[in-house]
Amino acid sequence: MNNLNKIAAISLLAFACFMAPSCKASAEGTDAEVTLHIECEVLPEKTAYHVSVDNELITDGIKVVAEYSDGSSKDVTSECIYEGFDSSAVTAAQTITVWYEEEGELYTTEFEISVYAELLSIQVELESEENFVISRGEELDLSQIKVLAAYDDGSEKYVDGWELAGFRNRLIGLNQEVAIEYNENGTTCSDSIFVDVLYKFSDEPDYLPEGTDGTIGTEGRYVYFGDYPQSLKDSEVEILEDRSIEVGVNTYYLGSDGYYYAPVEKSDGTSYYLVQPMKWRILSETCTGTTDEGDNISGKLLLAEEIYTSSRFADPTGTNVYSESVVRQYLNHDFIETAFTSSAREFMIKPELNNGIHSGGSFPVLEEEVASNIRTDKVFILSMADVSNPDYGFGGPTVEGGRQRYPTNYIVKVGVHSSTTADGKVKAWWLLRTPYGIASNGKPATYGVNSSGTLIDENGKVTQHPINNSSRPGIVPAVVIR
Repeated sequence: MNNLNKIAAISLLAFACFMAPSCKASAEGTDAEVTLHIECEVLPEKTAYHVSVDNELITDGIKVVAEYSDGSSKDVTSECIYEGFDSSAVTAAQTITVWYEEEGELYTTEFEISVYAELLSIQVELESEENFVISRGEELDLSQIKVLAAYDDGSEKYVDGWELAGFRNRLIGLNQEVAIEYNENGTTCSDSIFVDVLYKFSDEPDYLPEGTDGTIGTEGRYVYFGDYPQSLKDSEVEILEDRSIEVGVNTYYLGSDGYYYAPVEKSDGTSYYLVQPMKWRILSETCTGTTDEGDNISGKLLLAEEIYTSSRFADPTGTNVYSESVVRQYLNHDFIETAFTSSAREFMIKPELNNGIHSGGSFPVLEEEVASNIRTDKVFILSMADVSNPDYGFGGPTVEGGRQRYPTNYIVKVGVHSSTTADGKVKAWWLLRTPYGIASNGKPATYGVNSSGTLIDENGKVTQHPINNSSRPGIVPAVVIR
């Protein structure tokens, strides 16, 4: 068929032949009744062409089938011709028309190809020149990222469909290089961003698996809850003085490892201590308390596994009344605001604290505190009855019985009354809230737990008198969580 006849035939068929981009379409003959149509049963193997490089249409693999109204069909691939190919300009969808002639009638179908420029590189564009900063476990805000792709025809365009390669948002550390990868037509290019993944302060209890070791061995149940300075900074960690945050009454500085550190200034200089999760032992699963909304519920009674802080019991006036004590005010203001986020504090409920004559258990309370019941505190210290309770995992009075506690490096440096054992461990005694009475020196006294964990020797009583940091008793805080 010459070109003039072909043009005429195309004109006659134009109103009856519309081909979908899916590459399945039919064309009717000029008869009123359709006798056959053709379709691409299999697309060609090559459907993407490099602009101005691939100058010839490749139809290898294509299969064109003619289907007749009587239900029969045949492969007409070898008899088809193709029109519409042009690789001179980039296009995402170029229509190729497939022609087939039978008994003087023309039938058509279509398929699409793309003409592409080869990807040369990508460049990540950010809203800020600073590193991404996230807390551990958080997701990156990818809306801040734009990726500009460059091609071998000199063109550029912003692209979607790129991916982060191998990013671990639970790995704490600064200047983490994260690859951005983009693939197009079999070519992959990459660029990088840098992310600071910082220590995240805990917002909820993190229950440790059964079998975790602690103050009563692997039989106990333990939980991480809250965050406080504890271990001395490793020498290779650099403190970034220009990156600090205020947490409660403390100022924490970011370290080059992505963790926060609390400074302690002494005459020998400033040292820094790593902020870490605090570990607690579950003493009881059924401790009742009151929520902030006033509801009475049952929660878990937790006791800290270490001596995390220290405080004198009271002012030098010498009271042994816990409701009026300095330590109670400290725990429910400075300590709670520093050790627990606002979200973490929502897990805490307020138990009823009895500090009267019954708070000594089998031990004598020689002077009963008048205001014996407290129902407002989220952080507190235990009574003599509590640390004598075998249901809480404590042994007899004269044995360690799960009561011995060691002070953290941080609180030793800040100040706590402590001693060093023969094997180099630093140990300390800690306060209880139960009043003992008047000691032999005439001063009001409270009970305490001595550094060996026993209760009934003279170190089991704490006289209230003026003390400096070095003689300040240790505090093992307790909380109840829902």
